[in-house]
Amino acid sequence: MEKLDARIRNHDREIEKMCNHHFQGFVDSITELLKVRGEAQKLKSQVTDTNRRLQDDGKDLTGSMEELIQCRVQQRNIATTIDKLTHCLPVLEMYSRLQEQMRAKRYYPALRTLEQLEQTCLPRAGEYRFCSIMAENIPKLRTQIRDTAMTQLRDFLESIRKHSDKIGETAIKQVPDCTRPTCSHRYNQTKSNH
Repeated sequence: MEKLDARIRNHDREIEKMCNHHFQGFVDSITELLKVRGEAQKLKSQVTDTNRRLQDDGKDLTGSMEELIQCRVQQRNIATTIDKLTHCLPVLEMYSRLQEQMRAKRYYPALRTLEQLEQTCLPRAGEYRFCSIMAENIPKLRTQIRDTAMTQLRDFLESIRKHSDKIGETAIKQVPDCTRPTCSHRYNQTKSNH
């Protein structure tokens, strides 16, 4: 038993020696781990801060992108509107010219403008409510122009009929008196030349 005890003590000393020898390495490793832990916490804090800033910048960027998308949509809408207006403006200008010609009692040009409006401008403009209203009004306008022109023609002819005796009288006064010798001389010369 003594030998066994001696042997145990011998092994204990070797174990103690070995532990003492490796204890410093263990302490150094623990110290190193604590440093790494501190660095990891700093790194985690930096990553968290960077992530927060990135999220904030991302929100700003997302907001800017949404504004840009809205601006692009508005730009497309404006371009479409301009295109549609380019087709509608000639219709409105033509209709305005028609109204002007009717007010000025220029009925033949008004009929030509009305025909051009009906045949060319309205089909190009597309399906708009004001175009369909104009198209519906074209027969009414044509009838109105025809009726007004006929009324004016009748009035004009009636006026001529009423004043025909005065017109004839004035025309007779304008014709030189052919009973004068110079007149008959001219008449004979004209006759002999033929």
